Amino acid sequence: MNTVEIEKSSIRLDSKVAESCAAALKDKGWVFVPGQQWKNSFSLSLGQWSGFAAYWDNLMLDTHMGDNGRYRYRRYSSFQVTPSTGQILPNPHEPYMQPKSVNPLNGDTKRYYSPLEQGLVTHPFFESLLLGLGQIYDQASGKNEEWNVKLHPYRIRADQSSPGMPTPEGLHRDGVDFIAMMLVDRVGVEGGVTTITDNNRSFLFSKTMTSPMDIILGDDHRVMHEVSAVNSPVLSGYRDALVIAFARATLHE
Repeated sequence: MNTVEIEKSSIRLDSKVAESCAAALKDKGWVFVPGQQWKNSFSLSLGQWSGFAAYWDNLMLDTHMGDNGRYRYRRYSSFQVTPSTGQILPNPHEPYMQPKSVNPLNGDTKRYYSPLEQGLVTHPFFESLLLGLGQIYDQASGKNEEWNVKLHPYRIRADQSSPGMPTPEGLHRDGVDFIAMMLVDRVGVEGGVTTITDNNRSFLFSKTMTSPMDIILGDDHRVMHEVSAVNSPVLSGYRDALVIAFARATLHE
């Protein structure tokens, strides 16, 4: 990825919401925040959100699916984020790769995706979202961290003859420290139930996220997650989501 100047935004996550989310992550390993509450916690306007969500119309077909599926559209970029200083730096654009032990469907394969569009990266909410999540995860960790952050905007398409699979690998973890799953939109689809379990695959929580900005945060060491198939009762439909993975980039004595 070329160096991109991240716009300094006046949008900021409410500190009480950050504290509440961090406490829930420490207590039980996951937290769900309804979309309207998440939106209000940033004082985000409808126009700002609409401008951010519009970039999901420009995602590219994922041609690396181990199940030969043609239902997923995406992009991918990664950044170094230091919430305590407000610094966000883009990493060089590289292929995305996970070990087979984490992703049995698509692991051990270099997957080449187009980077996030510059307009999305410089959108005021982009900086606010990454720093807000980083603030939560710093508090949950009990220290100021530098984070390697991987962003995955997805559009999962479905039609009357074939479902779309948001997590075709099934119940899994992502091999990072914290994960955020935020709904962007859903049009003409049913299903898409997000389920959270503990490490023994015992049920903890499930939710069909239906409102834009509905978000689930998880401690990837303590919980696993999956999203069921989406089906379209009409000619076609889609489910848009943003998955953001935070992994510690610094070592502590």
